[in-house]
Amino acid sequence: MLKRLARSAIGLGIVLAAYWLYGMIAVPWIEPPRSAAGDPAPLPPPVSERQAMFESFFPPESWQRTNPKVLESDRGVLLFQEYEPAVDGRIRLYPVTVVFLPKRNDASSPARPVILNAPDGAEMLFDAKLDLTRARVGRFLGGRLIGEIEIHSPPSEPLADDAVTIRTRNVQLDERRIWTTQPVVFRFGPHHGSGRDLRIDLTG
Repeated sequence: MLKRLARSAIGLGIVLAAYWLYGMIAVPWIEPPRSAAGDPAPLPPPVSERQAMFESFFPPESWQRTNPKVLESDRGVLLFQEYEPAVDGRIRLYPVTVVFLPKRNDASSPARPVILNAPDGAEMLFDAKLDLTRARVGRFLGGRLIGEIEIHSPPSEPLADDAVTIRTRNVQLDERRIWTTQPVVFRFGPHHGSGRDLRIDLTG
């Protein structure tokens, strides 16, 4: 049972992080917000709220709290410092942090975040060069989370022993699967384990 739980937790964490990252990068360019001429642009969430959230997740001197570039959606935040598009349709962001905020089942309890850190960044490949001036992005072909990757979710309650940490490296993804040949180490509360050659086939 523990083995199945570990596989599910690892798979869910990587799928959420990888494909939510793709969505955060691509969707704002594929479907930019529309507004009539002269209409004011939608206002982002107050900086004070965002700052308070970052302060609870990251130490004072971290790059995440030093004026990062930010993409936001109703489900979370993508943070990065540098952005490099290439002629062949590749785009690289680095370093990268994704804060995924699940919807709360109980409005009285705080949402339990899932935080992915990829210090070496992420690379996505499309079938055409990105044209940001025309909000054009090609079909997604694949991508990878580069180098060391950590996915972490804090305890559900202050005294709960159910924090989740997953560590691996060099996760690759395409339209059909997500995989890594590298070791995968996990900890779920008091339980821990490891494996390698993780592959998740995507259907639908």
